[in-house]
Formats: sequence, C-alpha cells, structure tokens
Amino acid sequence: MADEKINTEEIMEQIRENIKSRGYSDLDLNFDDVTAGNYDKYEKPDFSLSEMSSEVSYADSSKCVDYLQPMDGGGIKLAIKKVIRKFCKPAVAPLVESQNLFNGATARALAQMDAYITEREGGDGGKRKADEKEFMDVQEKLTEDLDTRVILLEQKIEQLEKKIAELEAKG
Repeated sequence: MADEKINTEEIMEQIRENIKSRGYSDLDLNFDDVTAGNYDKYEKPDFSLSEMSSEVSYADSSKCVDYLQPMDGGGIKLAIKKVIRKFCKPAVAPLVESQNLFNGATARALAQMDAYITEREGGDGGKRKADEKEFMDVQEKLTEDLDTRVILLEQKIEQLEKKIAELEAKG
C-alpha cells in the first residue's frame, strides 16, 4: 500500500463528475444552495398575527414536560425501566422542573409580545368580530343541516313503523 501512488487527478475528475451528475454547474458552490438530507434552509416567513397567536397558544398549552412518561413493554423490561427511572429521578426531576419553569416564562413572554403587537396594530377586535361572525355562520349552517337530517330520519322511522305495523297485521 505504501508503494501505491495516489492519482489525485483521477480523484478530482470523479468528484467533478459527481458534482455534474447532481446538477451543480459551478465549482464555487454556496452552502445555502445545497440541501443536506431532509432539512430545508430556514426562510423567514411573513408576519401573520393569527399564526403568531396560534403558536403562542400552542407554546402555552405545551409548556409542561411530564417527567413520568408512560412506559411500554412488560415483564422484566418494564421492571428494569422502572428501576432505572427511580435511580435517575434525583438527577432528572430537577432538570425537568427547571425546563418547565423556563417554558412557562417563555410562553408568558410570547403572550406579552403577542398582546403588544395586537395592541400596536390597533387591536384585532374587528377581526375577532369577523371571525366570530364567520364561526357563527358556519355553526348555523351545520345546525340547519343537522335539523334537516333529523327530520329525514324521523320520516324514515315513521315509514318503518308503518311497515312493521302492516307486517304484524298480516302475520
């Protein structure tokens, strides 16, 4: 192996062919242009108050991490997992509690930012009213559809009861 010469030109040619086969034309590639696995590059989104409010709501609802996650398995595996959990609890439980405190503070800070932005944009009272009206319109339509279905089902029940009565009279 020490006697073998490494042909760097051949290796470089293989690398160039590999680059061409992937569709890259320049040798001076920008790292932002190349994807790695399934990870896309971050693109800053346009601001959306409703999306921010939704994300703040999600952050608030998921701020607590439960140390005692359910364990799967059974028998000896489950027993071993429980023993390991007991031994790890003195170290892990305070970390989980610290994380929960941090998550709560972050969720509250995000809620304050959301409130500040909402206030700066003149409040979203008009949008809320529009959303509430749209919601009520949808609910009213659903209620009407359900009422129609109930009436049709009641008519079918009456027809079935008549047929049963006729069959009992014949029988």
